[in-house]
Amino acid sequence: DDDGNVDGDGCSAACAEEVGWNCIGEPSVCTLTGNCADPIIVTGDGFVFQAANPIPFGDDLDNDDVSCVENDGLAGVHPDLVFSVTLAAGDTLHIAESGAADVLFHVLTGACASATTCADSFDGAGASEIDPGEIFQATAAGTFFVVIDTWDVAAATDDIDLLFEISPCGDGLVGFGEG
Repeated sequence: DDDGNVDGDGCSAACAEEVGWNCIGEPSVCTLTGNCADPIIVTGDGFVFQAANPIPFGDDLDNDDVSCVENDGLAGVHPDLVFSVTLAAGDTLHIAESGAADVLFHVLTGACASATTCADSFDGAGASEIDPGEIFQATAAGTFFVVIDTWDVAAATDDIDLLFEISPCGDGLVGFGEG
């Protein structure tokens, strides 16, 4: 909802639609994207996503289940934050989180659903969510889903600050995760 130019509600202070939101109408009504049905699409080789309040994104997966199969069973929660990224064979994806939220990173190679097995998961805390963060190398070209799952019930002040970096294979440069 366009509420007088306040960041973090879908409509920025500059009256532009914020990443992760879908705004329609005048006055605009904004709804969160970033779920399996409507993932946030990672573009370019460096993509930033920030959310001042992680609570709307919820805590849906069981934190101890790296298979990405088990729901945590909590009633009334929102789906986890979901991104879609297209990688070529050999590309390396690095995801870092520098906000106050404690998160888990899951990379899914199949359909974004509760029955999809994780290709890779990373659970860090504090500085380890930045370095090394999640590092995933695609063995085949495709579209991958990245699920960001909060470790515990997040507070409204536990911001999320994600950086996605893609290092293309064969570009002559040594990127994150490439040896």
